[in-house]
Amino acid sequence: MRGFISPICAFVTFASFPLIAGCQTLPQARVVRVALQSDTGHWRVKVNGEKGHSDISNSSLTNQFVQLQLRQGDLVVFKDWPTNDSAPVTKTWSWVLQFCASNGVAMYFYAGHQTEEELFSIPIYNWTAPFSDPRALVRASFFDDGKFLGRGMDGYRKMVDAIAKTKPRKVLIVGGLHDMDSGFGPDERPYEQQQDLLDQALKNSGTELVLIDPLP
Repeated sequence: MRGFISPICAFVTFASFPLIAGCQTLPQARVVRVALQSDTGHWRVKVNGEKGHSDISNSSLTNQFVQLQLRQGDLVVFKDWPTNDSAPVTKTWSWVLQFCASNGVAMYFYAGHQTEEELFSIPIYNWTAPFSDPRALVRASFFDDGKFLGRGMDGYRKMVDAIAKTKPRKVLIVGGLHDMDSGFGPDERPYEQQQDLLDQALKNSGTELVLIDPLP
C-alpha cells in the first residue's frame, strides 16, 4: 500500500535519487480516496489500489494522514464535504484541507452525478512531475493507482497500454500538485504533446475520461 520496497533497501522518499546504499529507489505517489459518511459522521477511505476500504472516525482519519506522511506528488480525491455545522466533522475537514495544503498534496473533488461507489471503484492513473515544471515529460513518473509504471515516455506508454488492455468504462487521470503561481493552469500535464496516443486508446477502448479539477 505504501509502494514497492526492494529486498535490500527501504523506500525513503518521493524524490528519485540515483543510488542509495547501492540500490535504485522508485518514485512514490499515493492516491487517497475520501468520502464523508453523512449518516454516521465517519469517513470512508481507500489508499492506492486496496481491494477494500476503511470506515473510520474523525481522529482516525487525521492519524492516518499523518502516518502516511503525504507530500508533493501524492493526491487526495474527495467525494463530499460537510454540509452542516457538526463541529467534529467540520473541524476534521478543515484540518485535512490545511494538512494537504501545507504538505503540497494535490486535492481533487469528485463532484456532480458520480456516486460514492463510483469514486471507490473507478480506475485512477496518476502522474508526478517537478513542482516548477509540470510539462516536463522526461522528468515525469506514471502510476496505476499508486503503483509505479515508469518514467518519461516509457511510463506514459505503459499507462496508455494499461488502459487499452483493461478497457475500463470510466477512468480518472490526475497529477500531483504543481506551481500555479508561475503561470501554469490547473490542467497542465507532461504528455500534452503526446495526448493523441491517450485519446486513441480511450476511443478504441470505449473508455470515458472523467475530468475533475484540483481544489484551489
